[in-house]
Amino acid sequence: MGSVSVFHSAKEGDTMLIRPLLDFTRAEITEYALEHGIQFHHDSTNAMNDAKRNKIRNMVFPVFAEMNPSFVQTLNRDMRFFSQVNQIADTYFETIKKEVLDSEEPLRINISHLLGLHSWQYILFRLLEPYGFEYQVIEDLCRSLTSAESIGGKMFDTSRFSLVAGAGQLVLT
Repeated sequence: MGSVSVFHSAKEGDTMLIRPLLDFTRAEITEYALEHGIQFHHDSTNAMNDAKRNKIRNMVFPVFAEMNPSFVQTLNRDMRFFSQVNQIADTYFETIKKEVLDSEEPLRINISHLLGLHSWQYILFRLLEPYGFEYQVIEDLCRSLTSAESIGGKMFDTSRFSLVAGAGQLVLT
C-alpha cells in the first residue's frame, strides 16, 4: 500500500514523495489511531478554506462523494495511474531530448529534429520550462514554428533568458 512518486520542480529539482497513508481515508486513519491509543494532531489550518487545496478538499470533495460514494477511491486510483503516465513521459523526455539538442551548454535546440517529433510541443515545454518560460511564451513560439513565416531572428524572452531563433536552431542566451 502507499504511494511513491517523484515531484519535479524547476527551481529545486526532483524530490521523492512517499505517502504511505494515501490509500486510507481520514476516517480510517482516525479510527485506527483511536483503537490503538496513538496520539495524533489535527492541523487546524486544514479546516480553513483560504487555501485552494483546502477549499477543494473541504467543500468540493464532499459533494462529489455524496454523488458517488466511491469518488475518493476512484480519484486515488486515477492519481496512481497519472503518476505512472508522468514517469513514462519523464523517461520519454530524457530519451528524446538527446535527439533534439545540438548542445546543452548553451542550450541549442535543432528545430527540424524537434518538429519531426510527434509530441514536439511537450518536449519544447520541458526543455524551456526550467528557464522560466511561461506557457504563453511557449505557445507563441509554437505558433511561430508552425507558421509559414520565417522565424529567423525572432526572440522569446523571460525575465532572465532569451531564446533566439536562427540557422535551424533555437539558442538560449
